[in-house]
Amino acid sequence: MSYYPLFAILIPIIFAIVIYLMNNPKGNLLAFIAQGALLVAGIRYFPFYLPEGEYYLVLGAFGDKLNITLISNTLTYGYGLLSVVLWFSVILYSWPHQKQSSSYYFFLLFLQGVFMGIVHTHDFFNLFLFIEIATILSGILIIYKKDGPSLRAGIYYIVFNTAGILLFLIGLSMLYRLTGTLHMGRVQEALSDMDQDPTVILIFVLMCVSMGVKSAFFPVYNWLPRAHSVATSSISAVLSGIMVKSGVLGLYKIQQVFPMEAYKDFFIFLGMITALCGLFFGISQTNIKRLLAFSTISHIGFIVMGLSSLAVPTSEGVSGAMVHIVNHGFLKILLFLGAGSIVRNYKTYDLDRIRGVLHRMPIVGSVMIFGILSIMGTPMLLGYQGKSLVGTILRDQPLFYFGYHVINLGTIILFGRLLQIFIPRGSLTSLAVSIYERLALGILTAGIVFLNLYQLIFPNFGGLHFYGKPFSLGAWSFFLLYLVSAYFLIRLFPLTSSFFRKVRGFELSFQAANYMMVVFIFLMLLWSVPL
Repeated sequence: MSYYPLFAILIPIIFAIVIYLMNNPKGNLLAFIAQGALLVAGIRYFPFYLPEGEYYLVLGAFGDKLNITLISNTLTYGYGLLSVVLWFSVILYSWPHQKQSSSYYFFLLFLQGVFMGIVHTHDFFNLFLFIEIATILSGILIIYKKDGPSLRAGIYYIVFNTAGILLFLIGLSMLYRLTGTLHMGRVQEALSDMDQDPTVILIFVLMCVSMGVKSAFFPVYNWLPRAHSVATSSISAVLSGIMVKSGVLGLYKIQQVFPMEAYKDFFIFLGMITALCGLFFGISQTNIKRLLAFSTISHIGFIVMGLSSLAVPTSEGVSGAMVHIVNHGFLKILLFLGAGSIVRNYKTYDLDRIRGVLHRMPIVGSVMIFGILSIMGTPMLLGYQGKSLVGTILRDQPLFYFGYHVINLGTIILFGRLLQIFIPRGSLTSLAVSIYERLALGILTAGIVFLNLYQLIFPNFGGLHFYGKPFSLGAWSFFLLYLVSAYFLIRLFPLTSSFFRKVRGFELSFQAANYMMVVFIFLMLLWSVPL
């Protein structure tokens, strides 16, 4: 039996509690030891995950319907090991600024344990519990700067996401009343021939909308740029690179249980609109962190498009979505941490006032360029694999496939906007970057290179298909066409126009955001009505 899921959840939580109780700067070093302990646990249980298969760890003596069940397979194991690299990098990066703060590492490590709970849980009640705890912890970390903008964004985040998770709780109670269990396997058996039942459809819709709020799907996305742009850079990196995926992973689990193939095209459409929305608002930004935050919304849309094909478990779309969750996590954490170093030295978030980064901060500039080229979807680099696999499921649907290419083009335009910070202009004197920041960025870059090579050399692992034909002439032809088109579009529609200034200032009020949540529910219910 593999106890890895239990260790993955409990180790960071136990270390977090010890750090909080010690309340001593030296005790904060335990944050690094916690990552080492997680790595040792991962290595210890590695032989269990060489063959493909699933393991279940049952906790409790209340019968199958009420026991806590944790699932473990190659995919969850991989997420566990990758979380060690990502959290270690964030802890290392933030060490010079937070090493005196025991509460910071308490919340950060506790959040890691909760995330691993979301990954490994196999019952709906504990999925609800872990996501609710993650919401509270994330909100506290957003507020951690203790200034006006972060306080407002943190409260907005907690209240709006709590409203979303209440929908999940309502669906949860209805599901238990209908099936008598919250165990995902038992629920799947009970619902196997009930895909047309109105109650099942309503439960499915409530749960999906709840996860949509958590991962900032259109039209319930507004909390994400507010929160991620004002939090400290290390927290923005964790939220945007990792925690925003908790809703996507929840959606993945929900779609595995509910027999709702009729919603396939809905999720393709939803993902596409989410991606285009993120790009539309992101391209207009002059704030470097808001640009990266809107880019996260766009990539969430890509992942949702891939998950739309979950009715076919071996689909390349599902593989693309699962792979892109990891790839985007590494790349977005790298970019947010790099942006944090830039903002700290330039004393501004304004892209138009940041120039000469490659000359003044060579290491930060180099890894940022590498990350930007990767996340753009350059063939042979990490961001390409997941995107190209998602594209394969759209080739037979011309409208969606056209939208896929528009999203790829928009991604290049958005990150082309970010590339302007490397133009040498003004003072080119060197700026200091701490050894901790350089090490953290170096570890992330090494991880990205490793994943990139791994996905090129081993195109199949753990039931996932990595190979997206990065060496093909077609892949490079499309990419060059995107580059040329992006160049002319940027010249034709300057971002300094009054239109983009109006877009940049657009914000949904809290009341309007809640109306959008109701609209989201209504649209999903309407989709189920036969024509």
